[in-house]
Amino acid sequence: MAAGTAAAVPVGRRGQTPTASSISSSVSAEAVVAVPVRRREVEQRRPDPHDQRARILHLTARGAAALTQVSGHRRAAFRERLADWDEADLARFAAYLLRYNTSWPSADGSSRV
Repeated sequence: MAAGTAAAVPVGRRGQTPTASSISSSVSAEAVVAVPVRRREVEQRRPDPHDQRARILHLTARGAAALTQVSGHRRAAFRERLADWDEADLARFAAYLLRYNTSWPSADGSSRV
């Protein structure tokens, strides 16, 4: 896929992003988030087929590649930082992360459990 064309990685509707990520909508306002992202050509907006007033954000091939790279770096950093932790510590850490990540409702208001 050529750079700048949309990959099949939907990001979601802009109004749902703050709820899904627990970020205040004022922080995720277009002037703060979407405009710099668009300048780097990592996302593409498409009309929502169910609501033509809304737009759905999709990652471009460049955006998907950047996400893959960042995710890889993050995984490597975790592996490095946790390399000397014993199994019991890792199990407790994993349980705490699960508890933290399921402690707020999903974008549709349902429980994340």
